[in-house]
Amino acid sequence: MIIRHMQGTFGTLDGEQLRLDTGLNIIYAPNESGKSTWCAFLRAMLYGIDTSQRARAGFVPDKQKYAPWSGKPMAGELELEQGGKCITIRRWTEAPNAPLRGFSAVYTGTDIPVPGLTAADAGEQLTGVSAEVFARTAFIGQGGLVVTGTPELEKRISAIVTSGEEASSYTEADAQLRAWLRRRRSGQHGALPELEGRITTVEEQLHRLERNAQEQAACAAELKQTDAELQTVTEQMNAARQRQRRAALSSMGEEKSNLRTLEQTLEQARRDAAAKRTALEQTHFGVQTPDEAGEIAERDVQRAESLAGTAEHGGKPYFWIAALVLAALCAVRLCPAVRDVLFLSHDSYEVGYRIAAEALGLQPCLRLGMRLGEGSGCPLLFRILQGACAVLNGMATFPEAAIEDEYLTPIRQGDAFTVDKS
Repeated sequence: MIIRHMQGTFGTLDGEQLRLDTGLNIIYAPNESGKSTWCAFLRAMLYGIDTSQRARAGFVPDKQKYAPWSGKPMAGELELEQGGKCITIRRWTEAPNAPLRGFSAVYTGTDIPVPGLTAADAGEQLTGVSAEVFARTAFIGQGGLVVTGTPELEKRISAIVTSGEEASSYTEADAQLRAWLRRRRSGQHGALPELEGRITTVEEQLHRLERNAQEQAACAAELKQTDAELQTVTEQMNAARQRQRRAALSSMGEEKSNLRTLEQTLEQARRDAAAKRTALEQTHFGVQTPDEAGEIAERDVQRAESLAGTAEHGGKPYFWIAALVLAALCAVRLCPAVRDVLFLSHDSYEVGYRIAAEALGLQPCLRLGMRLGEGSGCPLLFRILQGACAVLNGMATFPEAAIEDEYLTPIRQGDAFTVDKS
């Protein structure tokens, strides 16, 4: 780094300039003419002003020491050459209590900022050393050159040999450190006992975390084993389901065979079913009085009892009623609307009858326990249905029969099912 030009308002300087030539430059002037001020200005332009310094006995901080005597704000400009490029650094005061906080670093003659240079680290980036090292090496003030007496010189040389710094003694630094350590360890409330307690707590936490990690690893192993067992059980369940499915398919084959047999039986009864369907479409119930229907029903019951007696004495049973039910099933399969006009008379114990009745979705109207087989339940149901039609069509209503029904009026008008007759 080569310094080319400086200009500043700084301490005794009031906009004054200083231009340096290539090579060694010696600045000489009478006392109190500003030589030390220019040196302090150069350091301030590179590293800024430490505003954290406070005035105390025998010490004046730089922000007060180098405040411009003219009363103007502190400011300055520094031109230098670095790596073959010319750079201009400017610092200015943004507020009275913050001297030289304003900063800019551009290439000389342009407005292009120099990358990497900031107010905080410009000097360190350009010189390669910190402000403290710069002040002790390349920038040695007048006070740092004074050595009073041989003992002082020996002390400084010993400090440099032992600690690397002329102002620091290894023996003194060691004594200070030991005293500081004793103070820190004194009592139960020192910093070191507190830190040691924290270390103990952290170590205990680490032990707990290690135990938790081990427990988690064990749980993970158990979970892996459980997953394997679950996989095995799942495979066994799938195999069992496959066996059940094959067994179900085999049973379904048998049911299909039975169904084909039943379909063949139904096909045999198709002609009878067609004839019965025609007869059913042409049948209508006559209108009889209750007495007439009762007499017809009584004669049919006597005839059924006679037929039952004949069957009990060895009479040959007739099973054509089962064929009729099968024919009805065929008719429903051909025309589902037929189901609405079908009535099953008597509950037969024939297997084919019950299968056909279940397929039709109908329930027999009579369950008299007769096992005759000649279809005697059919005429009985015919007379019962005729009697029902006679009651529906011939029975008089309450008004027609002049029956008093005024007690029903509260029931019809209200929401209760009882009448208070008191």
